[in-house]
Amino acid sequence: NDLNAVDFWAARISVTWRPTDDVQNDLVYDTYYSRVHGGSAILAGINPGFVVGSIPLGPLGTFPLTLAKGPGYGGLLNPATAAATAVAGARAGSFALYPTLPALLAQQQALGPWMQLGTDNDDPLVYEYRWGVTDIARWDLSDDLTLRNIAAFRDDKTHNNTDFTGTTLPIFDLDNLSGGETDQAQYTEEVQLQGKSFGDNLKWVFGGFFLFDHTFGGDLEPKQVVLPTTGPSLQVTKISERSQAIYGQGTYDLSQFVDGLKFTAGYRYTWDWRSIATQTFASLTPGVNCGLKPPPNASCTAAAGGTFQGPSWTVGLDYQLLPRTLLYVQSRRGYKSGGLNPQSFNPADLLF
Repeated sequence: NDLNAVDFWAARISVTWRPTDDVQNDLVYDTYYSRVHGGSAILAGINPGFVVGSIPLGPLGTFPLTLAKGPGYGGLLNPATAAATAVAGARAGSFALYPTLPALLAQQQALGPWMQLGTDNDDPLVYEYRWGVTDIARWDLSDDLTLRNIAAFRDDKTHNNTDFTGTTLPIFDLDNLSGGETDQAQYTEEVQLQGKSFGDNLKWVFGGFFLFDHTFGGDLEPKQVVLPTTGPSLQVTKISERSQAIYGQGTYDLSQFVDGLKFTAGYRYTWDWRSIATQTFASLTPGVNCGLKPPPNASCTAAAGGTFQGPSWTVGLDYQLLPRTLLYVQSRRGYKSGGLNPQSFNPADLLF
């Protein structure tokens, strides 16, 4: 697989409707698609004798299970090859978990750093498909008053496969299930009233904003860690988010007192709500068996939610001293809501 390829397309189309001089509606559709092999780990070296477990062979004794030294222990699981494999392992003094690793390392070194050996269903992959519709409507109620509405919908699908060892073997792979990629939908609505007052000296805007974002079907994240002491896990994550705000801002031209001087003040208050729920269908935690059905075990489910709110404001003066020189002084306060950690297996860390 060629890594870090660039292969995507994007498109946008817009339609403007003007039934009268006072009314205009702009409808915009955009889309983006990309399916490429992204970056990946490249296998640079192995320790064949690294011991990951042990193999008991009755009267022959117990032998170490190494990463790649000795015959493959899988031969012990086949009755037709079990005896020959046991003898070969006893003579070698160990068995190998991945006996093909040295050969894979040699192949990868011959390919160099910009190409990776194919890894079957876990090929490095970055798939993205996004599309959205935005509608902007404007109605001039008078020469000094305008009503504006902005409504939008966006859908964002992503699918990522990551191979943390750069081999054809299922070691430390992170793969989204087929058809189970992340799919987030977002709806937004904003209404504004814009105007001019006091002989056009004051320009102002008042508005309200609403956002709702949620997961379609859940984010399926199977995590495979294939070693003798661990097994695969599957985590399903669902995220919801809602944000609401009201705001107002105005700029007053003080040129009647000092030519080129303006005063601006604005205020916004935001309310945010966020939630996350995860289910683990096969646990990596020792002693915890979540199974492959909706888990009854409380250790296999986690959920968190929280509300956040706060004000934002700005106030300041700006002075156009010369055509190319602007002096200003401002004071501002910003607000950012808390967030979510969808990758966390610890319920206490799901929300921050």
